[in-house]
Amino acid sequence: MLYGAGQLVLISKGLSSEVIGGSPFGVNFALPGLIASFELTFNDQLAEAKALVGGKRQIVAAAITESIATLSLTFEYMDWSTLQLVFDEVSAKTSSVKLPITTTIKLDNTGNYSGAIPGVTGTLGTDYFVYRATRTGTVDRSYSPNITVTANSIAGGEPYEVIQVIGYQTVTDVASIGDTTEFASFGKLIFSGILAGTEVNSNGIQIVVPELSRVSTPQLSVTGDKQTMKVDFRASVPTGGRKAFQLYNLSNPQSYYIGA
Repeated sequence: MLYGAGQLVLISKGLSSEVIGGSPFGVNFALPGLIASFELTFNDQLAEAKALVGGKRQIVAAAITESIATLSLTFEYMDWSTLQLVFDEVSAKTSSVKLPITTTIKLDNTGNYSGAIPGVTGTLGTDYFVYRATRTGTVDRSYSPNITVTANSIAGGEPYEVIQVIGYQTVTDVASIGDTTEFASFGKLIFSGILAGTEVNSNGIQIVVPELSRVSTPQLSVTGDKQTMKVDFRASVPTGGRKAFQLYNLSNPQSYYIGA
């Protein structure tokens, strides 16, 4: 029986060197080894012929008249190349953007801190916001960028250990997805993998889905230390082909026939 799969790869078919900013992968690219699981499913429509048999209308013939194939891919490894592929956008360069940042300042053992807030500049209430952690929750506080705080001098000396700063930092020339007005999509893709099992040798059985078109917005979930991204593709029958997928027996010796 089959017990697993490996050598999973996605290959682009339509990337051009003329994409916005130039394709970082070359004209086309392959993204191997980053797929956690895949599922090839079919939504079949049936036609049935019935006849009176023994006084009852019964099905005497049936056939599949329409078959829609969907390939669902799940990713659990997140790097920049995978994110571009999953969200179907070749990253572009954003020249300048203000991004939210958070930083925490820990007070010393006397409950004091004196100095500048690392990485934060600008105007309080516009460019940054300061909070302090207390036993009764988070309370808004207005500190200047260069602060001196003493535990006993604020709010009746409520004990606290840290202050948190939420602000913005300006980043220049940063790769981005979903920011620029012009972008390039990856277009159609090819999927390939090796099915392994106890009945075949290490070469396995290769599955190829030669024509994939994206049909879903990616689902992104983060639970604990693990992120999961899932995206669906419609598997189409390629020009001159007969099925939306092909299987190739790479085991040796070859078995060409049932029972061989």
